[in-house]
Amino acid sequence: MVWSYYLWRLPYKFIWYLKKRTDSLTQLAIYCANPLDYVVLQPVLKYLANFTIVVKDQKTAEFLRNKGIKYQYWPVFPRVVIMCRHAAHRFPEEQIIKIGFRHGPYYFKAWANPTYYRMFDLFFLTSFREVEYAQRIGLNNVKAIGFPKLDPAFNGNYNQEFLEQLANKIGLDKRKKTIIFTTTWDNSGMSAIDKWINKV
Repeated sequence: MVWSYYLWRLPYKFIWYLKKRTDSLTQLAIYCANPLDYVVLQPVLKYLANFTIVVKDQKTAEFLRNKGIKYQYWPVFPRVVIMCRHAAHRFPEEQIIKIGFRHGPYYFKAWANPTYYRMFDLFFLTSFREVEYAQRIGLNNVKAIGFPKLDPAFNGNYNQEFLEQLANKIGLDKRKKTIIFTTTWDNSGMSAIDKWINKV
């Protein structure tokens, strides 16, 4: 567990309880630890109402501000929180419903400690294979839903004209099927980002 969890756990719980008593809890918080979190969750947000985007730092705030998106800084005291990383410790009240998403469609990467998944009421994974693995390590709060960040690639947002312009721009051979795969997180030890980042 992150050490700061123990530092702010009791003050957070006290304020959360007071807000509950005065009916002033935030209904739904979308926690964005960094700009990637917003990008991953953006396809989901159109299905939600009455939510508050919560940021933890200036970098994420600036990213959202430049897009004209309203936000609040953490701490926020919600009834429900949605996030796409293991940050449930920032909302250390058991009555808060916590829903988690993967922030990357990875099965090849080492999993975080199962304790972090158990802090969620429900954690969405990218595939049935991930769910099977999660259940083997004792997680029963998981469900396969895919990866929302990829929704625009399949829901019609990118029409044929857009795809053809993209293929021409990057020089794809239309006579061949193309598969693109690379990890982008340098610290993973599996990234090939240095091979292509200057060509995008």
